[in-house]
Amino acid sequence: MTRAPAAVTRLLVVLAGAAMLLFLAWPILGGASAPANAQAPAAPADAPASADPATEPAAPEAALEVGVTDPGDLLTVADEELLVSEPAIMGLPPQVSHVEFVVFETGEDNLNDTMLEFAQGMRGDLVSGDSWAPGRLIVAVSMDPRRNGIYCGDDVCVAMDLFEGAHLDGSLEAMKDPLRRGNTTAGLLAGVSAAADPSVALESPGTPSWVGWAFGGAAVAAVGGIGMWIRSLRKTQASTARERYDQISREYGRVAGS
Repeated sequence: MTRAPAAVTRLLVVLAGAAMLLFLAWPILGGASAPANAQAPAAPADAPASADPATEPAAPEAALEVGVTDPGDLLTVADEELLVSEPAIMGLPPQVSHVEFVVFETGEDNLNDTMLEFAQGMRGDLVSGDSWAPGRLIVAVSMDPRRNGIYCGDDVCVAMDLFEGAHLDGSLEAMKDPLRRGNTTAGLLAGVSAAADPSVALESPGTPSWVGWAFGGAAVAAVGGIGMWIRSLRKTQASTARERYDQISREYGRVAGS
């Protein structure tokens, strides 16, 4: 009679142990209360993957802006279209963000004065303080009097070596022949093309480019005056010649304004 209670007792112990194991295993088996550090649900299969900066394509470079200013309507529509399209293939450095072609029907004897007055009065975007605006490369021609010049922001002048010297002189000289032949568009493009080519250089001061371009009675007197200057240059030492040549260049709009 004493074995029955013992069997019952063992059964109760087994049931109690089973209940304890079930209680402990309940969270693992997906019970009602999830553990505090449960992993967040996975993103849907169609959700875009996070972008990897290393594999993202580089942002496209800003397109080169080209403007044509022709108050006297001396250029044809085809001329302007050519001026707008050509600079993009001339290998300009990345510092150049804007090329501006300017054609004056008339102007001051000093092209620098004409350009500065025009920019300050009508094109404030071309200037920054007392300098030409960063990123600007400006090629200008005046028809009366006949002058040509190249101007640039400081960053562009440094990148293209256009502050002064043989490359600037060569770039301005490259404009002379087409301008003398009456092809204004070709002259303007020649200035940009030569400025973009570091191999273009005029090693000797020589005759200012506008001399060969000018013509007519008024030009004869001007040429005579320049001729005396040139003869004087040849009689001086190289340093003095360079100084006086720069002075002549400034007087006739052949320097790049910075």
